[in-house]
Amino acid sequence: MKSITIVQIIQFAAYICGKTTQTFLYSWSGTLMTSK
Repeated sequence: MKSITIVQIIQFAAYICGKTTQTFLYSWSGTLMTSK
């Protein structure tokens, strides 16, 4: 098993944050659309 670099950790964290934000925005905008 190769060692994990700081860069890989940052890239992985950024990827997770992006996915979470994307999912949140989609569900939030969907709620706004249906509530009107």
